[in-house]
Amino acid sequence: MVVQRELSSILTKKEWASPWFKQLENSLKRFKNLSIVHLKIDGDIESLTKRSMNLQCNLSDNELTLIDGDNSVLITQEIFKEMQN
Repeated sequence: MVVQRELSSILTKKEWASPWFKQLENSLKRFKNLSIVHLKIDGDIESLTKRSMNLQCNLSDNELTLIDGDNSVLITQEIFKEMQN
């Protein structure tokens, strides 16, 4: 019996995510069960972290918005590599 696992990598730092992926793109093509996603974070996500967090989450049109009452952060995804069947 062959067990296939799905692997995902999530990248959050744009400064190094794109160059890292461009450098490895050709060698990563052989991994059919690998997906790589860059999460674009618009806003200060660290401002949402508090001892007792109370976050609201809105999901619309492939955009995730986290809100804590005073601050909000928009998170979108850029797919670098999709898993192949």
